[in-house]
Amino acid sequence: SNATLLTYLSGLSTNNSKHILTGQRSNYWSSNQMDNISGLHGQTGKYPAILGTDFNLGGSQENGVALSNQWLSSGGIVLLSWWPGNPNSGANSTDENNLAINFADLLNPGTKAYTNWYASLDSLAASLKQINGAVLFRPFVELNGSWFWWGKRDPSQFVQVWQQMHDYLVNTKGVTNLLWVYNVNAGVGNYTAYYPGPSYVDIVAMDSYPASAGDAAMYNQLLGLGKPIIYAEAGVISASQPGQMAGDNAQVLQAVEANFPEVVALVIWCQNWSLDTQQGAATFMDDSKAITRTDLPANL
Repeated sequence: SNATLLTYLSGLSTNNSKHILTGQRSNYWSSNQMDNISGLHGQTGKYPAILGTDFNLGGSQENGVALSNQWLSSGGIVLLSWWPGNPNSGANSTDENNLAINFADLLNPGTKAYTNWYASLDSLAASLKQINGAVLFRPFVELNGSWFWWGKRDPSQFVQVWQQMHDYLVNTKGVTNLLWVYNVNAGVGNYTAYYPGPSYVDIVAMDSYPASAGDAAMYNQLLGLGKPIIYAEAGVISASQPGQMAGDNAQVLQAVEANFPEVVALVIWCQNWSLDTQQGAATFMDDSKAITRTDLPANL
């Protein structure tokens, strides 16, 4: 259940030994989205504790329901991210031509954006109900940034939209298998400005390439919210597409351990950031503080 999973995550930060869940995002744009997971297992003999998967990432044909259920049945934890399409234009989240939207319309019945938004929530709810277990649910990815249509909005309006989304999915649609993840991006600031409140968030999350000591301001502000804290996205370097073997993910993990003792998960991005395409995979998975899939308790 989500309560059992939250209790487990909440207990990790006080554990002095193994307390960082290893994570790898599925290969969204590959014909086989699990190829980097199988590649990691081939290299190290281990699977990560967390599989990152998605609904609606632009250009991806990924089936987030099927991958979530596959991973849950194998005893793993799922981080499910949602990049909703623009409710004003119907285009995907990153189409720069469709960023122009009156965000307040999502709160205003009768507008096209409101109607489309709630239709997308209905579709989302139907998919979430097909998942056979609790998942970490990350909507509005990197919400303090300006590169998605929901980013850098009026904070009070954003909070209202989040709260209404939460209550609609949970109370109206009966979606009860989610741990809600509030996610911000490094280097942008306003890390807690959009926080919708403790009743609407279970986990707080950071994205950074690479995770480093420079994330201290973000970490400290999120830590002050009193929720378990994770890296939902991280990788070796911030280049648009690093070369294979250009960096070392074990160094990313070591930076997190050295600087951010309360972080309980580190999820590595896909493509050329993935554990199997960069250096350090075995060191990452064998780290004394790292939790792999076989380390997880049964029946989370």
